[in-house]
Amino acid sequence: MEVQVLFRPCEGNSVGRMLACQASRRGFKPRPSLQEKIMKVEVEKLSEGKQLLKIEVPPKEVDRQFEAAYKELGEKTRVDGFRPGRVPPPILRMHFSKLAPTEALKKIVNWSYPEAVKQLNITPIADPDIDVGDTLPEEGKPFSFKVKVEARPEVRVEGYKGLSVEKEKIEISDEDVDRVLEMEREENASFLPVEGRPVRENDWVIVDFKSFLNETSFQNAEGYLFQLGSNVFPEEVEKGLIGCQVGEEREMEVTRKSAAHTAEGSAVGSHRQCRRQPEASEGAPSEEKVLYQIKLKGIKERRLVIVDDEFARDLGNFSSLAELREDIRKRLEQRARKEEERRLREKIVNTLAERMEVEVPPSLVEGQIEYLMAASKLEPGGNEAEASQLREKLRPLALKMIKEAFILEGIARQERIEASPEEIEEEARVEPRSMTKGREAPLTEDRRRALAYRIRNRKAVDFLVSQAKIKEKEKSLILTPDQVRMLRPRRKRLLEPGERRIIIT
Repeated sequence: MEVQVLFRPCEGNSVGRMLACQASRRGFKPRPSLQEKIMKVEVEKLSEGKQLLKIEVPPKEVDRQFEAAYKELGEKTRVDGFRPGRVPPPILRMHFSKLAPTEALKKIVNWSYPEAVKQLNITPIADPDIDVGDTLPEEGKPFSFKVKVEARPEVRVEGYKGLSVEKEKIEISDEDVDRVLEMEREENASFLPVEGRPVRENDWVIVDFKSFLNETSFQNAEGYLFQLGSNVFPEEVEKGLIGCQVGEEREMEVTRKSAAHTAEGSAVGSHRQCRRQPEASEGAPSEEKVLYQIKLKGIKERRLVIVDDEFARDLGNFSSLAELREDIRKRLEQRARKEEERRLREKIVNTLAERMEVEVPPSLVEGQIEYLMAASKLEPGGNEAEASQLREKLRPLALKMIKEAFILEGIARQERIEASPEEIEEEARVEPRSMTKGREAPLTEDRRRALAYRIRNRKAVDFLVSQAKIKEKEKSLILTPDQVRMLRPRRKRLLEPGERRIIIT
């Protein structure tokens, strides 16, 4: 028999929001009542965080729910000779004796299951699997049923004080400053139109393009600027544009192995609208065809500015190139120190997580995978096998994130770490607009709980850092060009540079 349970667990996408909502119920002590004291609840531990609850509802509560069922039926159904809600109990029983047990069953379950959850002080994280058997409840008799519930584990953390970790020191070199200057130079380049000739090798071009993977729309963009030879598109496509005139349209079909579509692969990985696909799973077609429809909108010649004192003055309030270099170094140092701290905090939490065994409920892992796919805009391309493979690739990360969240929550609970109202207000004030969809979000109770959860976890990491035995590595970390790019401070784009300071590449 199917019973709809009105009590539902918190729902959410991210592990923080999901766990924060569930954690808000923890510690809630229901008001002691006679029903709670005499309702019997037995618990059997199952695998993967599941528990089997055997609930026996006493006769008095069964009778109370029968009375409520009869009353509700009388209010909903018209009985000849009586106004709705004014039907005497004996008449109600005579008219609804066959319907009442089913309605009473729903009420019994909807009352007793949440009461059992509160009595046991557990937090369900998924809809319960309720087995009421084949027998309907009877007045004057106890009623028993079973509930299989996936509960959120309460993690007891040990050995988290005095963790030994090494702290990396990031060294900023003259070469790093040079790389940033070159990035600034490239980002402020001018692109002048080229007229009267077709596309040549290594040209910068602007295109509108559409592509179709096995006749299904794959990628598209308008006004897309790239350089031939940069392997943004497959080699056959880029070579196919050589000799093309402005305004001309060309179609090119590429046959490729069924494989993951990545930023380094054979499509436009740097465009926001492009989809990244997992590698083709075993059993999938070995080859797939991609059709490109490309219209050449323009040919461009890139001009780079000369890096000199005038360049420094245009870029900001700097009197000389030397002053600009010093500012770049200072900003890189500031960001490097923050990156050192971030890595240290991450390493401490990872070290603790590697030492602990935490049983993570599967439903939380699945929910976190869905969140990661949505947050990263990863799309499987409509292929079930590829979607399954993508989920499996994200599973270790999802599991790690939930495990670490459980550990930090356990530390916060054990160390009585809380978020004050003032801290929550400040967190809401400085929260990036990107996290609230670009608008100032109201401080609802759900958002307040989520912010409090985030603050508690952050303070738990602060506590771990304060208790850790930190040793600085003897050898400094030398940054790669990509790491320098990540640390680089952002600046506004220059105005069109003067002809005197331009060189042509």
